[in-house]
Amino acid sequence: MKIAHKKAAHLLAFFSLVVFVVTPGFFYLFNRAQWSYDYWLVLIFAILGVLSFIGLFCIYCLINKISNKLAYIFVYTFFTLGLVTLLNDVFSPLQLGPLDGRRLYSEEPLFFTLLELTISCLVVFFVFFSLRKNKKWIYEITRAAYIMGAGLIIFAFALQSTYLNKGSLAVASKNQYSTKQLPNIYHIHVEGLQTDYFLRYMHNRPKAKKELMGFTIFEKNISNYPTTLQSQASYLTSTTHLSGRFDKWLRKYDQGLLNNLKKTGYQLTQHSLRPLDSAVFDSTIDLKKALDYQGALIVEFTRVWLAKVSPNFLTNEVLPIGKKLGSKFFNILNPKSSIGTRLTKQDGSSAYYGIYGFNDLTSRISEHPPTNQYIYSINDILHDAYKVSPACEFENKPNFSLGERYFRQFECTMRLIDGFVTELKNLNRFSNSIIIIHGDHGSHYAGQLLNTKGTSFSTNKDSISQPPYDLSIGSSRLVDLESQARALLMIKPLNALGEMKISDTPSQLLDIYPTIMGQVGIKNLKEVEGIDIFNDTVTFSKPRYFYYMSASAYATQVSNVHAMTPQYDKKSGVLRLVTENIGKTTAQSFFESSEDVKKYKDIDFFYKVQNSKIITDVDWVFLDGIGDLNDWGAWTIKDNATIAFVPKNANTDEYKTLSLKIMGAFVNDKNQQLSADLYLNKTLIGSLEFNMSKSEHSFPETFDFRLPKNLVINGKPNIFEIKMLGANSEKNLGISADARKLGLALVRLSLDENNFSTIKSFKNFYPWEGSPGDFRWAKKNPKIVFQNLGPENTLERLAFRMGSLNYRKVDIALNGIIIDSFVLDQIEHTVDLMLNLIPGENIVEIISNEPAVNPPGLDDRLLLLSIKDVYPLHLKN
Repeated sequence: MKIAHKKAAHLLAFFSLVVFVVTPGFFYLFNRAQWSYDYWLVLIFAILGVLSFIGLFCIYCLINKISNKLAYIFVYTFFTLGLVTLLNDVFSPLQLGPLDGRRLYSEEPLFFTLLELTISCLVVFFVFFSLRKNKKWIYEITRAAYIMGAGLIIFAFALQSTYLNKGSLAVASKNQYSTKQLPNIYHIHVEGLQTDYFLRYMHNRPKAKKELMGFTIFEKNISNYPTTLQSQASYLTSTTHLSGRFDKWLRKYDQGLLNNLKKTGYQLTQHSLRPLDSAVFDSTIDLKKALDYQGALIVEFTRVWLAKVSPNFLTNEVLPIGKKLGSKFFNILNPKSSIGTRLTKQDGSSAYYGIYGFNDLTSRISEHPPTNQYIYSINDILHDAYKVSPACEFENKPNFSLGERYFRQFECTMRLIDGFVTELKNLNRFSNSIIIIHGDHGSHYAGQLLNTKGTSFSTNKDSISQPPYDLSIGSSRLVDLESQARALLMIKPLNALGEMKISDTPSQLLDIYPTIMGQVGIKNLKEVEGIDIFNDTVTFSKPRYFYYMSASAYATQVSNVHAMTPQYDKKSGVLRLVTENIGKTTAQSFFESSEDVKKYKDIDFFYKVQNSKIITDVDWVFLDGIGDLNDWGAWTIKDNATIAFVPKNANTDEYKTLSLKIMGAFVNDKNQQLSADLYLNKTLIGSLEFNMSKSEHSFPETFDFRLPKNLVINGKPNIFEIKMLGANSEKNLGISADARKLGLALVRLSLDENNFSTIKSFKNFYPWEGSPGDFRWAKKNPKIVFQNLGPENTLERLAFRMGSLNYRKVDIALNGIIIDSFVLDQIEHTVDLMLNLIPGENIVEIISNEPAVNPPGLDDRLLLLSIKDVYPLHLKN
């Protein structure tokens, strides 16, 4: 046994690529927001991959000098390990809870252990008994790894370039100060700040009323969303997502409060670990850069990576090893880092950065001018873990209940807030400042206290057992959502004095924007859902909603939106949520109040890859009942599918045809028939039927449907519906675990000004190159079959341009009778015929006796002649 050095290098490189580039690369890619778009995480592992390859190749060379057989076994062993790792990661993903600060633990399910063992045995058999004899397969597998590795590294850098990248801690102001002196505004958003724990804090510390003089606490306040991203977009604009594109709503966070303050004359500064990407800010204090840490998330990333590349049954054993390894990476990257730095959420990194953030914010108060400043600070101190004492000291193993641990960390938070307020007073800036402190939502973990005035830390989560409220959205239970709805809101208005007040005004985070603007004299804001809670009339009957929905930051539309209203237990004060209605983005609401809507003539249900990026073009297409877009197209996944879009204006008077290209239909020996009725703007335009007789269809196939006059509406959303009978799931049929109700495999929907409704089929042609009617080659004498469904003859005008690669004579016959003849010689010829169609089937045949030819280049098809710009037009009888 002997192996060439080049082949050995490729096989060893495959192992290094899979373990150090592909696995961490995909882990980073699909969780990039959680990893703060830190491309260093991918780069570090890519460097480790290079070093591992060099090391493995050197070892191979040494072994090869001793024994060719041992070197051969060494190389194929590592190649096999790489292939096993890759397939196990795909088919047996890591079974681990969320990275939310709780102890990472895996149940190490036996099923996944057995699955990995099966995969390993199959791979060993495949590699040593089949693959090693087939050089082509080895080449294809290793080449795929090279492409994936390079693509992931490039994509990581590309994502970083689109993420916020402030060049310095503070960017010089671009605005001149307003000539009008305005009070400073300190707006502090604290992750997970919950109201009931503040009420306990006040009960335990009565003197806090004097320490927090001037503040009003709104004990009945609610958040409007359970996640930071949604809540932030909502309270900064005083809007909720009820219509339009969801992703655009999220990105308009700077079009409300921030933009209005800027126009009023404020200088805007943000102070955060994750600064917002908006030019509206005049300066940015990025706490990560202030800490000067490189790859701050490397510890968390490394331990999960090691668990991903390890066998399922060793998950819990390798997690602490990965943590130690990640800590060493961090110390190498940050040799000046202090001892005791909290590097994982489980160890209290959120609290560590939160304490640093509050102290940094307080120390910078004197650096800001005394007027016309809006300081927006986002602080993570209460997000997770809860390992800090009231004195803001870390407790490695706090022996308290979860509720008490949260409260102790809450006391630390209040201590830091008190330090911030005291510094403002020392600088004589407290009275003439506006201060807003609030949570984006309540705690994800702590639960609500059953008694805010006692000493017990029992919560409504302690003994309750609930399933996920809506598993299609996530794993949150109703009791979790109720805690998240209870966000604290405390405001010190301008020149407010006296003891802190507790108000039972039914407020919500939507009120923050209008309340701040009211404090600086701006009223009558447009398109806001909240109110100025100090100056507007508050009606206790006004509905307030907490929204729980299924949507990612990149989703254009949302599904399963639960609109929930708050109620309070009269005895305990615990907040309860009651669902009033369940909704989702509809075809109508998707386009409501939308600007710059893209218009479509062709809609592709597949993605393309350009420069290592996945590109789709359906951002302005409403899709319901359509599955994920693949490289070939997308399945319908319900009985009914809806596609809504605004059409491009037709070049002529109107569109005459809707074409639907289909890759296949879900028919098999267990699901033998599928039918579909197609509607455009509630008008039936055609039907499709599929059964087990495969000979009737040759997929992919394009179906053309004639459109009634004026059916397509210009400038407004058009709704295309597919209503199916016979859609089914592989799970229901016992084929697999896939529960999607599959129907049609869609490739493209097109509107066309040509009318193909009377054409039954084009025969002896290659597929269309472009939309139907654009261009296509014929293999041999082609036929165009027309169908006249009426009882009398009809006239059909058929016009197109015809071309050929060589000289040839052409005859055109209708139903066997020659109606036109001409010569082609590499110059296009225009054909314009008036056809008299008899009832039933009519065949137009294009006849040429000269043989088809191969074109120059790599195209190996035999080409007879081409047709383009086909325009059939149905005329009156």
